[in-house]
Amino acid sequence: MPTEDRQKTLRAHIDNGGNGLRPVMTNINGDNSWLISFPRPAAERVSAGRSYYHVVLEPWLAEPGYAVFVAPWFSRTHRNCVAAATDGASVDAVVREIEQAAGSAGHAAAGVDAIFIFYTTTDHEHRQTLLTFAPSVPVFAVPEAAKRISGWGHFDCVVDMATFDGTSSWRASHPGVPLPGWLSAMSLKTHFHCFGFALMWSRDDEKHEAILSFPHGFRPEKDTSIVESLLGASPPLRILAMMHPLKESFVWGALLSPGVRNGLQLWRMAGPKYWANTADMEFIYTGVFMWGVNDKRHTLDWALKLEQNETRADANLARPNLVNIENGACYVLE
Repeated sequence: MPTEDRQKTLRAHIDNGGNGLRPVMTNINGDNSWLISFPRPAAERVSAGRSYYHVVLEPWLAEPGYAVFVAPWFSRTHRNCVAAATDGASVDAVVREIEQAAGSAGHAAAGVDAIFIFYTTTDHEHRQTLLTFAPSVPVFAVPEAAKRISGWGHFDCVVDMATFDGTSSWRASHPGVPLPGWLSAMSLKTHFHCFGFALMWSRDDEKHEAILSFPHGFRPEKDTSIVESLLGASPPLRILAMMHPLKESFVWGALLSPGVRNGLQLWRMAGPKYWANTADMEFIYTGVFMWGVNDKRHTLDWALKLEQNETRADANLARPNLVNIENGACYVLE
């Protein structure tokens, strides 16, 4: 998405101004790497000279665009396109665009504020990409990834990410400084491969909103209880958006990553305003193991038709607000 198109989207939101600044999602690799910009509290906007706090989710950007599992001859997963942002500096450039559109006094010096890593495979914890970010950017990661990233000796600050198991307040899972108190991130205690995480932010009026994500798909038989715990958490959270793929991924004929059908179940359970399509790229697989791996694309209409056939033909089932944010595009969560 060209810079002028992103600027047009941002200016339209900022000029409207009805609900104040809202979170901005920017797809930076066409798959599951995101820049999410959360509005800072009013006082902090003045003191920092910036309007948003910008977090990067699991950047897999650098070329060549493949990730190795075990060894190259065994398994490699290739992106099918070049990422819209190819390194830390180009993500910083997008950050400056967003701050400039918001009229921030310090937009020229703005950059990524934090990196979040929620999974430990090389397409989520991509070393070649992560090393292109400034050492001063704090990294918040699940413990296994945090230990490995700390061992690289590149980043000044690497913090363990907490896992929410439903037994305590989501506020107790805040990873600590230097993440601001009004923003939090946590892993969810879910099926290992079909991992989940949540991002929470508190608005100026003390309303709390969350983005819920299952990049490898939601498994209701494994993950329903933890989602219900989050929905019933105190203080209450409004699920603003969920992130879930449409495609299904199979390994040797077995379903590894559920797609749109399970996403529809999650949407009906969580009731978010938006369903942002994520981790939905049809990868190119190479290596002796990967010849048994394949992706199958489906649509929301396909899942809705199956759902209706499984309930009642005359059932009046609400349609999710599915948002497809293309590689390089941004979207404002109103």
